[in-house]
Amino acid sequence: MLLSFSVKNFKSFKDEATLDLHAASINDFEQINTFEDEKEGSILKRPYVFESNSSGKYNLLNGIRYMRNMFVMVSRIIIFYMICSRIFYIYISYVYDIKRMI
Repeated sequence: MLLSFSVKNFKSFKDEATLDLHAASINDFEQINTFEDEKEGSILKRPYVFESNSSGKYNLLNGIRYMRNMFVMVSRIIIFYMICSRIFYIYISYVYDIKRMI
């Protein structure tokens, strides 16, 4: 679960900006918009970003998408490497067994 996301030098973000999903000490919507986690404490169910026009709300979302896509791509590369390694290992074992039989 993503609880905090920071972005810096990405599109309109020159300085570091952080989206933190830990609930603040404001009690207005605590019962409908938070839940308790054993390790992390009070966490927001739905984060809301309020800013003026052209302040980077959409670029923050693009940063999260970019991070997600990088994670998915790296995961696929690792899985592909594991599959190729296994196929190569099976091939080498097969060739070695044939050479022993000859």
